[in-house]
Amino acid sequence: MAENEKPKRGTKDIKWKDDYIRMAEVACTEGGLTDVQLAKLFEVAKQTIYYWKREKPGFLEAIRRGRDFYDTEKVENSLLKRALGYKYDETVKEMVDDPDTGEKLAVTKKTKKHQPGDVKAITFWLRNRNRKRWPDTKTTDGTLDVHHSHEQMLDELE
Repeated sequence: MAENEKPKRGTKDIKWKDDYIRMAEVACTEGGLTDVQLAKLFEVAKQTIYYWKREKPGFLEAIRRGRDFYDTEKVENSLLKRALGYKYDETVKEMVDDPDTGEKLAVTKKTKKHQPGDVKAITFWLRNRNRKRWPDTKTTDGTLDVHHSHEQMLDELE
């Protein structure tokens, strides 16, 4: 291959750089990148990412660390925020008529809003944090006797 030629995408000839380990961890930490997105970042085929994950020491672990951080710091915190509810500022621009000139004026209004907790998010959070205390099953205290004949069961229903 000539000195100024780039290797073909997806080939194992692509020059590995040790900096890719840190770059992959940062990309996964900040954006939760998938393997396909990492391939776009490094301008390689996704098969090359799979190869690097198998063959380059530390590359797979850096991706796992980054994705774990992203999942816990970003997604988990967002779920908790959704479950508990939160306050936010809403900015709305409106066009109003100027009473003196009759011209349209852009008015910006800022309002404090409250988003109440979401029941589904609360349920999901609790069930996943403490399955013994918040099981995802319904229990019944009744008994079921399967030794009755069809006729006996009909008689009991009547």
